[in-house]
Amino acid sequence: MSDSKSTQAMPDWHQRENQRRMLRWLLFLCLLLALIGYYYYVSALGNTGIINGVNFDSTNYVAFIRDDGNGHTDLYAIKTDGTGERRLTASSDASTKGQPVWTIDGKSLLYAANLDDNRVTQVYILGDGQPTRLTYGAGNKSFPIVSNDGKHAAFISQGAIKSVYLNGKDVYQLMPQPRSGNEAGSETAAVTGEPQGPFLSAGFSSDGSGLAGAQDFADETNALTTDRSGADMAVTCIPPGGGQTMVLDSGHEVSFSWETKGDRLACSFTELHAPNKAAKEDHNAGYKDWLNLANSDKDTTLVSAIQIFTFGGKVPKVQNVFRGLGYSIEPKHISWSPDGGRMAFEGWRLRSEGERELRGIVVQKLDQDVSGEGVIIDAAHVDTLRCVVEAGSAGKPQNPKWSPDSQHLLFEMVRPDGKRDLWSINADGTNPINLTKGKGDNYDGAWAPTKKQ
Repeated sequence: MSDSKSTQAMPDWHQRENQRRMLRWLLFLCLLLALIGYYYYVSALGNTGIINGVNFDSTNYVAFIRDDGNGHTDLYAIKTDGTGERRLTASSDASTKGQPVWTIDGKSLLYAANLDDNRVTQVYILGDGQPTRLTYGAGNKSFPIVSNDGKHAAFISQGAIKSVYLNGKDVYQLMPQPRSGNEAGSETAAVTGEPQGPFLSAGFSSDGSGLAGAQDFADETNALTTDRSGADMAVTCIPPGGGQTMVLDSGHEVSFSWETKGDRLACSFTELHAPNKAAKEDHNAGYKDWLNLANSDKDTTLVSAIQIFTFGGKVPKVQNVFRGLGYSIEPKHISWSPDGGRMAFEGWRLRSEGERELRGIVVQKLDQDVSGEGVIIDAAHVDTLRCVVEAGSAGKPQNPKWSPDSQHLLFEMVRPDGKRDLWSINADGTNPINLTKGKGDNYDGAWAPTKKQ
């Protein structure tokens, strides 16, 4: 009887042991899967970890840098009606800061600072809490910008434009483009090529696939062509959708602004000595009728201009927006309104070689007829140019930037003491508001984006 009971118990013991082994294997597999998941989670966080957004609704706010006059800089934010000013960086933070830009969701800010090493400037990301370092490595980093995909940022590093994910991963050089050494036979050789000077600024196209930069090539060995004498800067561009780098406009000074709801690029240049032969013959390059208001007995015509480039072919199409001929008006620091209908820029009166004075900020409506000639100003018609903000005893207005709704402009007013205040004004020149009211030196203003519903 006892032998029978013992025999019947054996299967139960083996079954329990098998269950224990299976349980151990299941626990092991769960632990392994948890470790793999944790690895991917940490990898997704990247170098920055979790960044909590700012603890206030940033709608209708402007971020900016303030220098207190004693060499101490802080990052601030203020509402566009001049209320709600708040310091975003700790007063104990003695780093030098600059160039703030909001992330697409309006929850965080990128800016340049020498926080961890006072000898090297890096890009940091700031939300609710301490700033987190985004870039590493030798060489100063500056002028961060954020792509509209909300995942990437670009910055200037030792004269090159590089990109990085907002979690600090995967740094790539965008311009100058890495070369395979096989570009010599390109069909677009007439409009491509990269001068070797450093980049000073950068900007993504609306879809993030295009990139433009203002490049300094003052070294005479980098001259582009004999038809653009006197040029020491250029707007260099990778067109939307990718492709070879194009050198667009060049001159003594250049600036650019991408179309917010499209893929066109506006460029400005100043004091280009355009050959008269080119002005008569090269209509596609935007030289048409430049001589109509110029002296025909000279070999070159001094031109400052704003043009819009439309990509899609071997050579981009050019629309004339504004041209100042001879000693007249120079457009600088252009800003294209998000609704696409207007261009804001600084208008500088060029009186003679090396003699310039700021007239003020101009807002020009854009001609929807892309074949039109735009606005043409010569020395005899300078006074016909109207400024929405004029330079005067109150100061010199500079660096206009459109609000997300295209209804307002933000600009820096350089006071007589050389320091700056941030002002906002309606696009038609009404309701000017001094946001910072003389508190220190205020600059690098950046509109917070309008949050998507």
